[in-house]
Order: sequence, then structure tokens, then C-alpha cells
Amino acid sequence: MIKFKKTWLMPVSSIIRVLTLILFVVTVEHLTFIPTALLAGGILIGSLYADALTSLIGIKATVKNVPKAFEEKERLAFQKENSNKTVKSGTLTLSNIWRFYWPLIITSFFHSLNSPIINASLGQTADPDITISTFSVAWGLCHLMVSSLTEFYQVPIGFMKEEDPMSEAAVKRFAIFLGVLFTALFIIVGFTQIGMHILTVLIGVEERIAYIANDMIKIAAILPVLTVLIQYQTGVMMKTQITKPLSKGKAVNLIILTLVLLISLLLKVENMAIAGIVATVCSYLAELVYLYFSCRIVRSN
Repeated sequence: MIKFKKTWLMPVSSIIRVLTLILFVVTVEHLTFIPTALLAGGILIGSLYADALTSLIGIKATVKNVPKAFEEKERLAFQKENSNKTVKSGTLTLSNIWRFYWPLIITSFFHSLNSPIINASLGQTADPDITISTFSVAWGLCHLMVSSLTEFYQVPIGFMKEEDPMSEAAVKRFAIFLGVLFTALFIIVGFTQIGMHILTVLIGVEERIAYIANDMIKIAAILPVLTVLIQYQTGVMMKTQITKPLSKGKAVNLIILTLVLLISLLLKVENMAIAGIVATVCSYLAELVYLYFSCRIVRSN
């Protein structure tokens, strides 16, 4: 889908998967004769099949013959290379792919450690249940609002062209636009009664938890800008097939997160849920700074 710029199929497939899950949930009371373990697995597999089938049908309907489409793209790329008189040396090997991919594995692993580290820190407080619940509610809402930006790295990969310097400027402008737009969304939710309404009415949390969670959303208002810029730097590096700085950036993220949480615990900060979101923002900022300078070094070479 990304190769043929059919990214609109991705949200469509996701919507179909969600609708399939809802359908299963609505009809689950009529499926009680099926063992619970099998039913749960069937619901998951069924929703994934619906997602995959939607993607397949969409690609078939829009691209038609996928192998021929790939051949055509390769032919056009070859002609373009010849017209620009560029020569690329080297053959793609498994080791080349592995050198590109292994930092991404580490990056994903480091990213998955964030939540356990935060929860472990919040668990050291006097009232861990309330603290963890508060952070989970606030972070869940923050993640819901910022999740749309986590795929932005594909924009530089798909649209930045070496032969078109203006393409980079256009991608940067789009990144800034998205960052500002989603920051405005955070501000609206955090600094108006909309946030409290979502937390107390739609989510249904206690008022004292809602007030703290709302304060956390205010602090997290900078996250959209940080996220989209991190994704931009990630896309630029993946475009140039240099991924080692990505894993190091996530390591920096993890170190700063742990350090800020540790300092908060040593200082006996009264509200560790607030400290958790501050640590998260600091870790994102540190990762962005590292990736920014790494990207500059890579591109200068």
C-alpha cells in the first residue's frame, strides 16, 4: 500500500477490523457454546482476516496487477537512473537488509520498555493503584490523540526526493502543520471543560483522578510537536537506510525517562503521575535532540 501510495486503504482496513470486532461483541452472547479460549482467539483472528481481506481487495481494485505494477515502477526507475546518468554499485544481500533492520528491532524493544519502567516507578508510591490508574487514564487519552502521528515517518520515505530539493521543504511544512494542529487539540482538551467531560462522563473516572489526568494532558500538549519531528527524523534516516541512530535515540529516550523518574522518587515528589508525564516529555525531547544532531552528521557526510 505504501509502495503504491495507497495509504488511504490502511485506515479503511482498520475501520473494517474495528467494525468486525464490534460485530463479534454484539453477537458474542449467542456464541456461548464455543469455549472461551477458542472464541477469544477466533474473534482476534477474524478481525485480522477482515483487515487483511479489505487490504487485499483494495489493492486488487486500485492497482489491478501487482506484479506488473512493480515491474513498471522498476522500469521507470531504471529509465530515470539512466537519464540522470547515475550508477549504483553493489547488490542487495541478506546482510545488507540485516544491517538495516537490526537497529529497528532494538528500537522497538526499547520503546516497549517505557510503560513497564513508568509503571514500576509509579508502583513505588504510597498509593500505587490510584497513581497508576491516573497515569493510565491520562496517557491513554494522550496516546489516542497523538497516535495519528506515529506513522508520519512514512511521509519522508514516500515523498522526499533527492532530485527535488523542494520536496523536503514541503514535508517539513506538513510536519509542522500537523504538530501545531494536534497541539491545538491537546490545548482544547486540556485547558477547557471538554477534557473534564471526556474524563468524567465518557470515560467515567473519579473527579479527583480526572483533575490530575487533565493537568497531565496540559503538560503533554507539546508531545504532538515532539512526536511528529521524531517521526520526520526517523523517516529521513530510513530513507537513507541509516538506522543505527534510531536505536541509540530510543536508548537515550529510555535513559532520560528512567533518570527523571528516579530523581522524582528520590525527591519524593508528591504526585508521581505528574512526574511520569514530565519524564515522558523529557525523554521525547532528548530523543528528538539526539536524532536531530545525528541526522545532521549523517547528511553532512
